[in-house]
Amino acid sequence: MSSKTRLFSRTKSAVDTSAAPAAAVSQPVTHFAILIPGTGPQLETERPKNSFMQRARSFRSCIQDTCAREFPAARVEVAAIHYHADIQGLSSTRERLLKSSLSSIPWVRKVNAEVLGDIFYYFSTFHGRQLLAITINKLNAAHSAFLADHPSFSGPISLIAHSLGGMLTYEILYYMNALTHNHSFAANVEMERYRDLPRLNFTPDRLFALGSPIGGTAVFRNLSLTRYNMGSVGFHNIFHPYDPCGYRTEPLCDDFYADVPAVPIVTSSAAAAVALSRNASGLTLSSG
Repeated sequence: MSSKTRLFSRTKSAVDTSAAPAAAVSQPVTHFAILIPGTGPQLETERPKNSFMQRARSFRSCIQDTCAREFPAARVEVAAIHYHADIQGLSSTRERLLKSSLSSIPWVRKVNAEVLGDIFYYFSTFHGRQLLAITINKLNAAHSAFLADHPSFSGPISLIAHSLGGMLTYEILYYMNALTHNHSFAANVEMERYRDLPRLNFTPDRLFALGSPIGGTAVFRNLSLTRYNMGSVGFHNIFHPYDPCGYRTEPLCDDFYADVPAVPIVTSSAAAAVALSRNASGLTLSSG
């Protein structure tokens, strides 16, 4: 059994490996998680400082340290995938966009191309399909590599997705649920998005969406969440109350929840607690 978890690059090889804590190596893996990033440059070659892949390593260490402290019987292995370099590397995207861009305010043009561009591509039919296919293939590669290192693993699998990554992952799981159960696709879904789309080779137990506007996306695309859903996959929609991209999903399933406040997350007793509290002026953040 390998003591390393791969952080996957565009190629079959890993861009990074980092050893698990020595105390955890002898423990069997109890949980596998895959991180899916949001929009914008994600590799260290694209963003040398504070890249997603760097933060993924820190996130992995945080999870393992917390488990060692709070849940000593658990061992979580984490992999991370990316898609930005792949979609931007297509001949139909960045290269064409640069040809049509003006020379003024270059930093704004760069944001348009490198950050907002991923979102625009997602909402288009052709490039949306490309993004879905890229993400599915990366998830399958991460899952296969993990099983190669841990062939006896039979525990739960979680997907932890940020922003656009949550939108992509949610749609992939919706697509797989419809295929698996022979359901008709939700009304208003562009069927062209799913033409020749590969299948996900595994079914995760849960999706943790972090600051992902899945509720807003359903409204923008005129989709009903009672049909546009992931079936039995557990869903946790996590957002900061001041996140401009944070949207709730449950009021779109039942009007009753529109007047029911979101549930604050209680942090680990050893972590820096951040609690939501209500006062006369409304919602505030308070440190515990």
